[in-house]
Amino acid sequence: MCFRCGLKPVLLILGAEAPIQAPPWKQVWSDDFDGPANVSVNAAYWGFDSGRGKFGTGEVETMTSSRHSVHLDGHGHVDIIVGSEVTPMNRP
Repeated sequence: MCFRCGLKPVLLILGAEAPIQAPPWKQVWSDDFDGPANVSVNAAYWGFDSGRGKFGTGEVETMTSSRHSVHLDGHGHVDIIVGSEVTPMNRP
């Protein structure tokens, strides 16, 4: 759907009487985050960009794969904790 104009995508075929609607979306992947509380996400599905660097805003940030920062809550959700912690990687 075009959010600016509100039009839905259609496929026009010359000589056809009515436009053909695009096929519905098909789900190709999902993660239910099922697992006990305080365990990491499934490494077969998820990876971490970790280390020190300048990311989108130009700020020096240190990304971590710590289970303290990203873990399952035991109820089908993933908790992502954003905070400030001093580690050997980001120590001034």
